[in-house]
Amino acid sequence: MKRIVAFLLCLVMAFSLCACKGNEPEPTAQPTAQPTPEESYAPVSFRNHGKQSTVTALPQKVVTAGPNCTEVFCALGLADKVIGKCMENHSLGALPEYADAVESIPTLSIGYPTAQQIIDSGCDLLYASSWIFDDDLTVAQLEKAGITVYVSEAETIEAVWQEMRDLAKIFSVENIEEIVSEQSTRLEAVTDKLGDVTEPKTVFVLDSSSAKSSTPQEAQTSSRLTSPPPAAQTPSARYQRRGTRSSRRPLPLPIPGASSSTTTKAQAMTRRSPR
Repeated sequence: MKRIVAFLLCLVMAFSLCACKGNEPEPTAQPTAQPTPEESYAPVSFRNHGKQSTVTALPQKVVTAGPNCTEVFCALGLADKVIGKCMENHSLGALPEYADAVESIPTLSIGYPTAQQIIDSGCDLLYASSWIFDDDLTVAQLEKAGITVYVSEAETIEAVWQEMRDLAKIFSVENIEEIVSEQSTRLEAVTDKLGDVTEPKTVFVLDSSSAKSSTPQEAQTSSRLTSPPPAAQTPSARYQRRGTRSSRRPLPLPIPGASSSTTTKAQAMTRRSPR
């Protein structure tokens, strides 16, 4: 009898252990940590300013030198990356669609930035109009300080798109072709509004309030600044001379955000204060 009772007790205990084990929760798989954009960043190479450059880490702090450069970053949705803008004295104001974003960016320099201002800002990338560089501010000088420099020196509309594509690649902006397509459509609308206009306008450029001005005839001889051919009506191949410097420089490109008033605005932007 005792053996039968002992046997029954063993069976009860075995069933109890099985039941307890069956109620234990299954261990949950731990989610795999996703790499951050910085950790997954693949090096980006681009050709600019006559040489090949490579960015090995996602830039975090950008300085823009030129209203056009600042607005390009806003158009790409990268205003939050810009820690300082320069040369506001070259602009009559941002285009309405970028006004709030431009206003939110701190001003590093109202006029031309110095090399020390750029270096002290702590930026890791500078996007700047080509005409800010001279003997006192060189690309090599900034690169030596560890700053990636992208020089805006586009002379054709296709070169403008290439600059935007390069920057989009550097900052992993995926909808760049949509942005370019939208801007191209707006430029085509300007061309359509011009109709059969064939006569370009001659423009008198006052480069500096402290510089000696000239008559329209003298200005035409010295600067030869005219509007682009009517077939294009794009912000390309416009030049002026800066002070007594003989090197040419492109005018601020009114891209992105071209509209029917773009050409007038670009011409007005040629007036600037001294550094």
